[in-house]
Amino acid sequence: MKTLDQLTVAELQAISALHIQIAEILEGKSAAPKSARVPKAEKAEKSAKPGKKKGGITAEGRKALSDAMKARHAARRLEKEKAAKAAAKAVKKK
Repeated sequence: MKTLDQLTVAELQAISALHIQIAEILEGKSAAPKSARVPKAEKAEKSAKPGKKKGGITAEGRKALSDAMKARHAARRLEKEKAAKAAAKAVKKK
């Protein structure tokens, strides 16, 4: 780190400007610089949008899907029963 006598005039002016800006912010005269960090809690509040969540399935959609799957499984079960009966008849005929 440089001592005060090693700093250039431009560096001293930059430090002075920074101190003035900090003092103005603390006194409430100036808004915080745009590069100021926003706490995560504030970001979460700003980004949280109330309303409908994306994705998922509605209760009506879930019911329709359930009914369709029940019908499909019932049809497959009937096909298997018919095939089993036909096989049993074929065995009895021999």
